[in-house]
Amino acid sequence: MEQQNFRVKFSLGTKLVLSLSLLFFAIVGFLSYSAVKLVVEDKQAYTFQLQSLEAYIAGQDFTEKVRPVRDNLRLYLTTFDPRLPINAVQAENLKNLARGQEEAAVFLSYLIPPSGDVSPLTKDVNPKAIADLGLDPEKLGFDSTFFKGLRERLLLSNAVFENYSRPGLPPLLLVAFGDVGLKDFDKGLPVALALIDSRTLIRNARFGQTTITSADGRVLASTDPERASRNPDASSDPIFQSAAAAKLSTGTKEFEIDGTSYLSAYRKLPIGPIVMTQIEKRKAMAAAFTLGERLTLLGLISIVAAILFAIVFSNSITKPLKRLTFATAQVARGEFNVDSKITTKDEVGALAHSFGIMSKKIQGLIVEQVQKAHMQEELKVAAAVQESLIPPPEYRDDDVEIIGSYQSASECGGDWWGFFRIKNKLCLMIADATGHGVPSALITASARSCFSVIAKMAQENPTYVLSPGEMMSYTNRVVFDAATTKIMMTFFIGVLDLETNVITYANAGHNPPWLFRKSGDKFQLKSLMPKGNRVGEVEESGVYPEMNAPMDVGDILLLYTDGLMENKNLGGEQYGKKRVKEVVESSLAGGPRAVIDALKIAYMNYNGTEKTLDDDVTLASIRILEKK
Repeated sequence: MEQQNFRVKFSLGTKLVLSLSLLFFAIVGFLSYSAVKLVVEDKQAYTFQLQSLEAYIAGQDFTEKVRPVRDNLRLYLTTFDPRLPINAVQAENLKNLARGQEEAAVFLSYLIPPSGDVSPLTKDVNPKAIADLGLDPEKLGFDSTFFKGLRERLLLSNAVFENYSRPGLPPLLLVAFGDVGLKDFDKGLPVALALIDSRTLIRNARFGQTTITSADGRVLASTDPERASRNPDASSDPIFQSAAAAKLSTGTKEFEIDGTSYLSAYRKLPIGPIVMTQIEKRKAMAAAFTLGERLTLLGLISIVAAILFAIVFSNSITKPLKRLTFATAQVARGEFNVDSKITTKDEVGALAHSFGIMSKKIQGLIVEQVQKAHMQEELKVAAAVQESLIPPPEYRDDDVEIIGSYQSASECGGDWWGFFRIKNKLCLMIADATGHGVPSALITASARSCFSVIAKMAQENPTYVLSPGEMMSYTNRVVFDAATTKIMMTFFIGVLDLETNVITYANAGHNPPWLFRKSGDKFQLKSLMPKGNRVGEVEESGVYPEMNAPMDVGDILLLYTDGLMENKNLGGEQYGKKRVKEVVESSLAGGPRAVIDALKIAYMNYNGTEKTLDDDVTLASIRILEKK
């Protein structure tokens, strides 16, 4: 709005006409010198800015294409256990996952030992992507040297990108993901591979050459069709060396190769690769150099004829420009609160006015970005701390088997589950705070601390009785004091006596856990219904009522939060209790792990890869084992 209110009262054109009427040659001479300097400097700065924008757009295109493939490789690899045979349901899920991709043509998985002599596991293709590429999957080939090197890189970073350009095949990018949690598996590291058409990775390049390399300098994609096959190693390029050594994620540089100067920019992508753009300085600056030469020649002619007149009139023309040049230099040094003190009502004054507004907006944007970066770092730390509060996803001893899963809808979640064992008593907890994010995560941390104290008291005092009702009362007071009714939690606490096989529980408004009692080859469902207010709702809740239920060998107890059933697909329909019950009942025979794995695959497929979860989803499945 400020820019629109500015009006030119005495234009620079009018000033030049009046001045040239008296001192034509002197004014042209001075403007020639000033224009040459400004045009060349501004053109080079503009070229650097354009190259940076090219790198940014190319990086966004590459990330949007590759990141979903990398994430789906992770899902592909977790769809089955590489240590066990793949059943028909898993094979069908793998096939559907491959066909559901937009970019990846082929999904492969292997077990790679240190020697590189692999054991193939699966192979699934995307018929549409295969047809678009004109790719024959049978022509794909990898030797032991390739797999050995791939294994070494995956152990350093569980996701790797590789240029796969081979004679007779279209240019391809290979995306690999390794399950480093099974790196010590005797048959080899489980690895999933996907192949993407690398010609689609850089679509919006307009100026100069754009190249994407891996972090160690291997060319992944380039606007030069021959770059990947002719010179796949870019580690010796000056712009790559500058990017690799730089601490900042973006930058620009002028460098020379074989006597030719280039203007370039780079951008380090969060997923690992480096985007480099470059253009010959001669081509980028051709118009500026030509204009500079012409203006210089005109200036020399004018200065010879009008040197005496230039002294009188040069100051009125050059002073605003010098101030503006000085102001641009201040901005270049990072001083954005600049006042050029130019008050003329002509084009230079309009430019200075616009420049002042622009510099202040840039300063505000930089402050905003710094604050945003600080907030993101703080959220990462909070998420890491919260993850440490969640127990390992698998626990087994001589008496029980526990499999758990926690997935947050944002950086920090409001769900929590846990357990501890004191002699023959196993205490199980699951909770869901209202909402999700940092405030809810802080409340879950408070609840976790409460149970850490209770577990310590029970360990040190052999006569301490693990009462779900009393523990729920303690938890209520902790949450109330921490949140003062702003945030409340549904909570379930169960104490399983491994001698009597009876679970005593208290439920503060939480979704009723499901106890599947084994009866021959079938299971009968019993819901452990809630009998109390949510914790944190009142200051003094008293002892929560307790209930008992027998739980014998082979029975399976499922704990869950409401995010499982209330999560919606792209059509806005909730996943629902009926679907959950069908998935659980179909997988009970496989034990707790089969139940958790089946639920994770089912609700993520229902949610879809295009959207994030609506709420946190926490699951835990417990089974009493037969005495040895």
